[in-house]
Amino acid sequence: MIKGVDSASLTRDEIQSKAETLGIEIPDGYPIEMHKVYTAWALWGFWTQFILIIVTIASLVVANFAPIVFAYMSSITGLGWFISSLLWVIFGAIWRYSWGGTVAAGDRLVREDSESTEDYDKRRLEAALSNGYQLKSGAFLGTILTILSTIGFLILWAFAISGCLICVYGWDKDQLGALT
Repeated sequence: MIKGVDSASLTRDEIQSKAETLGIEIPDGYPIEMHKVYTAWALWGFWTQFILIIVTIASLVVANFAPIVFAYMSSITGLGWFISSLLWVIFGAIWRYSWGGTVAAGDRLVREDSESTEDYDKRRLEAALSNGYQLKSGAFLGTILTILSTIGFLILWAFAISGCLICVYGWDKDQLGALT
């Protein structure tokens, strides 16, 4: 992907040729292969979860021999997991919804008024196969980000409601617990 070029290509030479044809200057660091970016994002998420599982198992073994080490190990692991997961979601959103991400995911492919849904789907599939669009990867990344954003929003909303109930009505922990 090159910023300003609203189509994808399979090779570096093809996308550079498109940019030159459109008169777009190619900035340093471009073109970016969005498939590699999407793959790196998925691997980052996988390894974050895998390492958490391995460290959790190791922590349980260590807990039998040195409980104080377990306390520190679990705290550091939890903090590391939280920071990595938060950055994973933030960077996933940046990469997916950047110029290159939206082009690669096929968001900028436009359906013509006279084109049927079947013809448009066929054209998108052909574009994905012949030009390197990442339709499935982009849809997957967008779906994951939507789910995580919705969960995060609902959690923040629940905290806000709880905070209002505590502040306005003077509720305590027991009264809030009775609501659940």
